[in-house]
Amino acid sequence: MVDSLITAILRTLPVFAATWFAWRFLRRLFVKHPLADIVGPPSDSWAAGSLLSIIGPDAWSYHDKLIKKFGKTFRFTGMMQSTQEQALYTFDPKAMHHIFVKDQHLFPETDEFIRAQIFGSARIILPFARKSEVITA
Repeated sequence: MVDSLITAILRTLPVFAATWFAWRFLRRLFVKHPLADIVGPPSDSWAAGSLLSIIGPDAWSYHDKLIKKFGKTFRFTGMMQSTQEQALYTFDPKAMHHIFVKDQHLFPETDEFIRAQIFGSARIILPFARKSEVITA
């Protein structure tokens, strides 16, 4: 019984893996990333992308150089050259006003996002739910 279950899992696992990799590959070919038309610096390294330059010890001079070259809004690549790790970087006061003040209802913050901002992105903090009924006298 257990052997047949393990065999079934081992047979279906390559199918799921191949489907996932095919989906990721085809999606990259046919779906355009929302930030694809925004200019930005080339990635510094495959592993860290541009993150080390943006948050590194010499970051202010790097920011000034990027603003002079690309303007107040540009994109940068995150870790592992992933298109999912591309981020928008803006110094535009009008855009920031629209996002944080004027049109904040269009940019909702999920509970998970707020929790990650307070406690970090680690999954140590979980929502608490009472498991048993409290008996009072």
